[in-house]
Amino acid sequence: MPATLDAIRVIILFIIPGFISQYLIGSSIPRRQQSANEVFLEAILFSCINYALFGWPLLLSPVLYPQFIEQHVVWVLVGWATVLLITPIALGLLFSWLINKQRLTGLYGMLGLRYTDPIPRAWDYYFGRRNQGWVRVTFLDGTMIAGFMGTQSFASSFPSPEDLYLEKVYQINENGVLSEEPLPGSDGVWIQGNQIKFMEFINIPEGESDHASTERTQN
Repeated sequence: MPATLDAIRVIILFIIPGFISQYLIGSSIPRRQQSANEVFLEAILFSCINYALFGWPLLLSPVLYPQFIEQHVVWVLVGWATVLLITPIALGLLFSWLINKQRLTGLYGMLGLRYTDPIPRAWDYYFGRRNQGWVRVTFLDGTMIAGFMGTQSFASSFPSPEDLYLEKVYQINENGVLSEEPLPGSDGVWIQGNQIKFMEFINIPEGESDHASTERTQN
């Protein structure tokens, strides 16, 4: 029984906080497939970072002030609940932001370390940024199609195969120039990723109105 209780304590203290952070990161960005050992080691690492940033007062207080727990039971319980459940959420959101903004690359470089991006594909990297703009697609057979990638569009993420839904379709001439307005009655187009040779992305000009999907500048 004591061994079982010790195992439960280890899981609560060093696994659950890390899993919470991992879940937040995984729900924000596509990630490479990890083995079970990598998942557990990463959970322990995130838990340790969590304690180093937020949990050290709770860990040191009983050592420096032996009567602290008895005198402040409610605050200690609130503190542990926060460190076990709330701060891991903040940590997961922080790391999601760092990964999305490529901040970890510079940090690793400053430390002389090689950074391996957890985002598995260029597809996930670009579409994960949720940029709005026009997309010009060239297929394996050389034909082209163009559309608008907006808030109603969708791109798959790892580990699903690549596919893309563009909410508006534009006529495109032999030189690759898009029409000024989408095709009348266009309700979008679905594109299968394994038929794509390459894609070109055209950003919305700075300051253009919210109706950019229906009023396009020439490119």
